[in-house]
Amino acid sequence: MIKNMQAILDLMDRPSTGSGTGEYYLDTLAVLPEYRRRGIAAGYDLITLVVDSNMPDLIRLYESVGFQSAEHRWIFRVDFLRMTYTVKRQNAKL
Repeated sequence: MIKNMQAILDLMDRPSTGSGTGEYYLDTLAVLPEYRRRGIAAGYDLITLVVDSNMPDLIRLYESVGFQSAEHRWIFRVDFLRMTYTVKRQNAKL
């Protein structure tokens, strides 16, 4: 179990990743089976990721689950597409 997640997130928050102000770049995410399907995005309104622009099949996969293209970012001299997903609240009041 990770005892100091903030320290890990601080290490990952590097300008070279293309992260914006107040945004963490997460390269890889793995979830233990006993913690799956518990709402990893609970409390957040937007999920973002970047995908290599030269991977159209992967872009289509993310689009198929609701991600939308946002803008291109050059990271490590590679053209990445930033994609966003708006979290829909189950009990949202309109």
